[in-house]
Amino acid sequence: MSCVVLIDNCLGAIRGLFLRCFRFSIRESFCPSLVLGVVLLAVFSSNQCNNTPKERKNTSETEDSKLHNSEISTDRIVFYIENSGSIGPYLHSFDSELKTTLVELSELPSFQDIPKSYYFIDGEKIQFIGNNLSELENSLNQNNFSAPTTDLTKIFKTVLDSVPNQTTILLTDGLYDISSRRDSKRCYIDKPMERLKRELIKLRSIFSQKLRDMGFQTVLLKANSSYSGYYYYATKPGVCSVKIDQWRPYYYFMFGSDHFLNNSELESSLENLNHVTEKATFQYLQRDSLPYQVMYYNPSGKTRGSYSTCRGEKNCLEDIRRERNNIGFDFLVQVDLSKHIWHDWEDKSLYGVSNENFEISEIKEISDPNYSHQIKISSDSISIYDRNLEINIHFPSCNTPEWVRLSSSEDEVDIDGDNQTTWGLNYIIDEIQKTYCQNEQVLDKLNFKLLR
Repeated sequence: MSCVVLIDNCLGAIRGLFLRCFRFSIRESFCPSLVLGVVLLAVFSSNQCNNTPKERKNTSETEDSKLHNSEISTDRIVFYIENSGSIGPYLHSFDSELKTTLVELSELPSFQDIPKSYYFIDGEKIQFIGNNLSELENSLNQNNFSAPTTDLTKIFKTVLDSVPNQTTILLTDGLYDISSRRDSKRCYIDKPMERLKRELIKLRSIFSQKLRDMGFQTVLLKANSSYSGYYYYATKPGVCSVKIDQWRPYYYFMFGSDHFLNNSELESSLENLNHVTEKATFQYLQRDSLPYQVMYYNPSGKTRGSYSTCRGEKNCLEDIRRERNNIGFDFLVQVDLSKHIWHDWEDKSLYGVSNENFEISEIKEISDPNYSHQIKISSDSISIYDRNLEINIHFPSCNTPEWVRLSSSEDEVDIDGDNQTTWGLNYIIDEIQKTYCQNEQVLDKLNFKLLR
């Protein structure tokens, strides 16, 4: 029995009892008691009805969160700072660029009014810094970064374990410490690249498992800061370290729900952070049902031929007429891609057309409350037999961004004076990228009916 029916029955019973008491003069002491009991039953039923949907909603939300995290906001932002001896030289001065950028990131407009926590991490242990910015700023001095080795794979696992319901940000120099068999006399590291690749197999497994549990998004930022101190080699035989005084890159990995990270305000703020030079986004590839419609008018007047839209059908064209000289036909489509802002949707290579008589001739952003882009579909040889058309919108290719490759080196021979590259970085990002590209490659399919 539904809640509405239960309450209606209770109210009906109350009305009936009043009538019976009035008509048949049932004992005075009995009537009020009986009516009171039914009233209490109605109140209890109402409360049950109010509670039942909430319980169901909570159960549903729990199940949904296990499948995908895209509709969850964030309860807290947690910063993890790699507590490595190689981070210390970035903090050689009180107002270092790393410190400036980290504080600025923590205070972004999109992060306002959200509780924050700050930790040092080295893979083996986590050290709590505090919950406010002043505690973070006081901790950012060179003496606090003294861990001789760090385990970046374990660091990533700890950070990803914290993702549900909150956003986590990892600051790291991106260097894997693979020196477990370092010879103390010669500082020689046996087969460093093979060691790195073995470590990255474990890293990929961690990311794959976490993506299956919750479809989080990753944002990678490359930043630069002055560096004054010892750089410890991972690959150079016979040399442990070299003292350098120059600019060096470091990185922020941001992990969180699409719902929180995928917004234009945050994107703009990240692009304008001081000393941040590059950005890449890795998004869970999941089919979406995009709002779209055929435009029933041409605001620009730059289409060939004419058509009408079918009444009540967003994807149907009728009364199709080619241009007067019989050489072409165009129609316009509006589609909402605003939930996927990290991609360049004006790239024509992301669109596939099912009919070789048609092509995508133009894509542009538009200012519309319901749609983000306008697509112009053209044909130089539309036929009376062309009855259906399908447009596939693809996710961008799963290639590692070019800037990552340019920021990566195969060795550390020229590290003195190198202010752009990090050893093995592209191998790390390749493995992360692969985990995001195991899923669906088509975002959505737009179908159209063509009626002459």
